[in-house]
Amino acid sequence: MVNAPHPVAAGLPAGVTDVYGRQAPMSWGKPGLGATTIATVYGQPDKAAIFAYEKGATMDYEALAPARRVMFFLDNDTFVNLSPAGLALFDAAIDWAAGRR
Repeated sequence: MVNAPHPVAAGLPAGVTDVYGRQAPMSWGKPGLGATTIATVYGQPDKAAIFAYEKGATMDYEALAPARRVMFFLDNDTFVNLSPAGLALFDAAIDWAAGRR
C-alpha cells in the first residue's frame, strides 16, 4: 500500500498487505498521467496493482476519464481467493468508483 490516505485504500496502513489467502497471479498496469496510485506489486514499485482516476483526469494519451475509474489487480478467477484485506480493498474500490466514498 503506497497511498494509505486514499479512500480506495480501505483504511489499511501503508506497507505490505496480504490481499490473497494463498499465492495467486496479480494483474498490474502502468497508470496514465492523471492517475493516483494506491498500491503496487510487492517489491516492484513500477507495477501499479490498484490505481484510480477522478472524473476528467487524463488517462492514456489524450483520453479523459468520463467518470471515476479504478484499475484493480484481480484476474478472472482470483476473487474467491481474496483475503479479508483484499475484500476490503475491493469494496472500497467499488464504493469510491460509484461515488459512495
